[in-house]
Amino acid sequence: MKVYCLIRSQTLPIPVDVAWAFFANPSSVGQITPDWVHLRDESYELPRTIYPGLLRLYQLQPFGLLKFRWLSEITHVETMAYFVESQKLGPFAFWQHKHFIEAVPQGVEIREVIHYALPGGLGAGLLALLVRSQLERLWDYREQMLDEFFG
Repeated sequence: MKVYCLIRSQTLPIPVDVAWAFFANPSSVGQITPDWVHLRDESYELPRTIYPGLLRLYQLQPFGLLKFRWLSEITHVETMAYFVESQKLGPFAFWQHKHFIEAVPQGVEIREVIHYALPGGLGAGLLALLVRSQLERLWDYREQMLDEFFG
């Protein structure tokens, strides 16, 4: 299985506690997800902040094509520093999304590291390029929204 990595970093002019309050709030993901993903949270209950073992169930229909469910779990949390979300069920053979929040002189640096693998050994060629392109597009949108919220 070929594992790909996407790393994105963004500096925001806010303190760590404000960044943590936003990113650790499960309802925030909908605010930084573009409409073309058609994200719908189907979780039974949303706590105010994440914790290890938190399960989230989403329905997505990117590009108006295939509809699928995505079950994720928060596996690690270090308050005010980082958390890790892993796919338990969904479209990828493997998905792990690490969120790091670090104080810097300009405010806070948000660094996201995503490791993913495509299903069924579909790791090469056009599909891999398409998936990477769409992930880059999604994170471009996230960065734009965060700039608007906090910039």
